[in-house]
Amino acid sequence: MARPKKLPSLDKLEKTVNIPKAATTVAKKVLRDQGRRRPRFTGWLAFLVVLLCISTIVWDQIANWERYHHHQESPNVQIPEEGLTGTAVALRDGTYLVKRVVDGDTLVLDGKALGVAKDPKIRFLGVDTPETVKPSWPVEPFGPEASAYTKKRIEENGMVVRLEFDWDPVDQYGRFLAYIWLGDSLLNEELVRLGLGRMTHEFRFKRKEDFLRAEQAAKAEKRGIWSLKK
Repeated sequence: MARPKKLPSLDKLEKTVNIPKAATTVAKKVLRDQGRRRPRFTGWLAFLVVLLCISTIVWDQIANWERYHHHQESPNVQIPEEGLTGTAVALRDGTYLVKRVVDGDTLVLDGKALGVAKDPKIRFLGVDTPETVKPSWPVEPFGPEASAYTKKRIEENGMVVRLEFDWDPVDQYGRFLAYIWLGDSLLNEELVRLGLGRMTHEFRFKRKEDFLRAEQAAKAEKRGIWSLKK
């Protein structure tokens, strides 16, 4: 029977094909243990051990990437609503066309552009501006200013906004909760910093520390609502 072709050493393999050191360590140990008993098969056995170690490591890396990718994906929010052309509104982080601004902290997306009959309502996450359109409620100080500011900023951006969702994507009224990005500017935080709204505490959101600093600065400089006498 022909002798099997001599295989390259594990040290050489480790350097040339970038096999993890842990894999070659295991292979070398098996080689030492088996060498005394069945020398004809030790080379192939070592290679099988190396391949097994490599496949385990690669599989673990693929699993880690999939978990990370899934974690990084934007939340896919689906809320059933009456009168839609589809079964639900599905929103995730992305750019959307605004149909109208309701008040300082609420806007309505263009449902037609989304292929639905009912225009999705977006509530600004982390900020509560003074009321201007609440039924049976008087217009509050700085409410018109907040509404005018939001409308002006969104119009300047071509009635297009980029939405970013957080832990609580929907409030108790079925409105989507989102950060409103205009380029690199976060409109929610702007309103707090200018004193055109208060930071909200009823929702969980990751940017609370930033909003708190913005509110403290507005209070210190008596901007907007913080200039009013108690």
